[in-house]
Amino acid sequence: AAQAGERSQLYSRLGQEKEEQPLKAEEEEGQPTTEDASPSAEPPAPDVAENGQPTFASPLSNEEDEFRRKGYEADAFAVVAGVDAGETAEMYILDPDIKANPQPWSPDPKPEVGMNDDHNDLLAVAMRDDPADNRYLPGILQGFDLYASDWAHSPVKPRSGGMNMFKVCIDAGTGSWDTAYATGLGELFQSGLCFNEVTEGPCDDADVVIFNQGTVLWGGGHRDKDGAVVLPPKAHPHQVYIYFAHETAGTFGWDLRTPDIMRQFDYLAYFDRSTSALWWPFGPSLRSMLQDYKFFAHPRENRIPGVAWLAVDCLPMRTHVLTEIAAHFPVFSLGSCMNNAQAPLGLPGRGSGDAQFQNLMSNYMFYFALENGGACPGYATEKVWLALTRGSVPIYFGTDDVYDQLPSPDAIIDLKKFKSPRELADRLYAIATDPGAYWEVHKWRYQDPMTWSEGFRTLLRVMSTDIKYGVCHVLQKGETLYPRAQEQASCEGDAQIMGRGVNEWPEQALTAPTAHLLKSCERAEEQCWTFINPEAYGEGVAGAQGR
Repeated sequence: AAQAGERSQLYSRLGQEKEEQPLKAEEEEGQPTTEDASPSAEPPAPDVAENGQPTFASPLSNEEDEFRRKGYEADAFAVVAGVDAGETAEMYILDPDIKANPQPWSPDPKPEVGMNDDHNDLLAVAMRDDPADNRYLPGILQGFDLYASDWAHSPVKPRSGGMNMFKVCIDAGTGSWDTAYATGLGELFQSGLCFNEVTEGPCDDADVVIFNQGTVLWGGGHRDKDGAVVLPPKAHPHQVYIYFAHETAGTFGWDLRTPDIMRQFDYLAYFDRSTSALWWPFGPSLRSMLQDYKFFAHPRENRIPGVAWLAVDCLPMRTHVLTEIAAHFPVFSLGSCMNNAQAPLGLPGRGSGDAQFQNLMSNYMFYFALENGGACPGYATEKVWLALTRGSVPIYFGTDDVYDQLPSPDAIIDLKKFKSPRELADRLYAIATDPGAYWEVHKWRYQDPMTWSEGFRTLLRVMSTDIKYGVCHVLQKGETLYPRAQEQASCEGDAQIMGRGVNEWPEQALTAPTAHLLKSCERAEEQCWTFINPEAYGEGVAGAQGR
């Protein structure tokens, strides 16, 4: 009865949130709104925004609308289910027969479902049938024995709860961390597993001190009188210093390229799995995959056939490539960098991967996902994963390591595989207009998770596991299994994309999307956006990547 009451309140709150009108994204960014237009400007055509950008009053079919509604209801039920993975997953299974007849989990993959086959999420089915062990995901750790006497690191002094229980101190406090896109980071700040206690300082009495890159890069922390980064001396020889870093050594992460800084830490948590003790990547979790499925299933006919981009940092490598693509195919730059279109009304700002953000951005068929530093070892960020899980095909340039983590090699558009911008445009046009080509890049999500690559399934395991497991495993095994913190490699900046060096593309103005698309109505629907010159696109169905 108590659960039913909580669910009723969630339904009520959910309905209220849907009725509320959020601030316009352009108002939040300080950009002009429609009301700011000059009185002398020519009035727009009925139901068409002045700059050609829709407000996304996107009417889905009755069936799709019902599916979307049930997805939001499942999100609400999942909150009530809490840590109960089986009950959470069951909420996302819509077929009444499958829902009513759970089966013992089997490693034999289930047949893929079509885009309209009751929208059953085969990941939800696997999670429901194996909620505890998740045997459809590879194991990552062999566990640790809290009562073993051979831990590489020991507490400075005995703690309550067992012989291998550590007092952990968060240097500079939890408020100093950049939590944007850091899935599961909050668990690091809570006691449990081998964490007997977590404090925010002083750290003199701590067994483990955890430092974060933001304090060093942006907060100016731990500087001596000459401006050099110098950590406080360890209060005890057995104290362990661990450094968590999410900026790449090739761009903003100059600290990672500085040996005098890195040797002050014992271990590094970073996204380059080959050089760090703790693999701390970007990526989706099992629950975020379930929540985003309703957006991934957004029909092709209800997506704008263009490339979206939302950025603040106008790094020349990215902007020059984007402007070249925009000369051949519609590009909607929605952020403050190279802005040529209004952002969707109510679009949340940086750091948000929530339902509102994913819903609005799923109206775009493609997303420009060039990494800040180019090809940096292990560096595949939220740009790829948020787009991938909502079904906006990522247009990617970055590390080749990403292929080790993708569910399918067909899931992205890799700029390095195209000989020219025209060949890329042909491929994008084919995906936008041909149901078969669209299916090829989306079908992975309608398949049994056992068919996804081992690397992607491992990523899901890591992103869905309490990060303290990794820390505890490092404390137990130490340098017998894990490397000490070390200087990190820079990035490759001379790769060839679309027939030219990535840094060789010239600076030019960003073409408006309406140079390629004729807009006839104010909705994110295929019939509202018509290619002005379709004969300009070749037979790109197979494209550079095949079908």
